[in-house]
Amino acid sequence: MRRVGLPYSKILAFTLIELLVVVAVIAILSAIAVVNFALAADRARQVQCAARLKVIGSALYAYHIDYNAFPLADGVAGNRPTPFRTEFGNGPAGNGFWNGISLLLVECGYIQDRSVLYCPALEKRYAARRDNLRYAYNCSTTDAGGYAGSENNLESDSGDVWLVRCLYLHPTTNGADRRKPVNFPHGLDRTMENVLFSNYRVELRPGGETLR
Repeated sequence: MRRVGLPYSKILAFTLIELLVVVAVIAILSAIAVVNFALAADRARQVQCAARLKVIGSALYAYHIDYNAFPLADGVAGNRPTPFRTEFGNGPAGNGFWNGISLLLVECGYIQDRSVLYCPALEKRYAARRDNLRYAYNCSTTDAGGYAGSENNLESDSGDVWLVRCLYLHPTTNGADRRKPVNFPHGLDRTMENVLFSNYRVELRPGGETLR
C-alpha cells in the first residue's frame, strides 16, 4: 500500500495493482466455490439416483414374490403400462430407443411416487424429454417376459445381470433417427450411470457398459 501525500493530510490508498490482485483472488475463490457447489449437487443427484434404484429393486422383488415373475417392460412412452408394445423412437427409456421400467409397479401400489422411475440427473438436465428417459429395464430376461432361453435369465444367472440402469444406450446410439443424443448422467465428464443388478446391489459404472 502506498502513501499518497497531500498538503496538511495523509491519505492511505490502494494501488491499481493491489486492487487487481484482490479482484483476481476473489474471482478465483468464486470460481472454486461454484465448481465445488456444482460437484456437490451432482454428487447429491447421484446418491438420490442410487436410492431410487434401491426402491425400484424392492418393488420389483415384491412384485416377483406376488406374481412369480418380474413385470413386463413398457415399450411406449406414456402414462399407462405398455407391455408387448414398441414404438421406435418413442420408447419410455434410452431417449426413446429402449424399454422402460414398468408402470405396473405404480398402478399396483409397489411404488407410490412416479418420479422414482426417473434418474434425477437426467430428469433435471433433459426435462423436455422426460417421457423418454425413464430408467432402462433389462427385459431380455426370460423372467421379465423377454426372449425364452435368453442368456440373461435372472433365476439362473449370476448376480452380474443388470436389471435397471439410468440410460444404457451410448449417446452415439440414442441419437438415432436424427434425435439429439443424451449424455450419461453421472461423473465429471458425464460418462457414468448407476446400475441396479439382479442381486439388488447398485453400482456406479461406465455408461453403456455391457453387463451380460
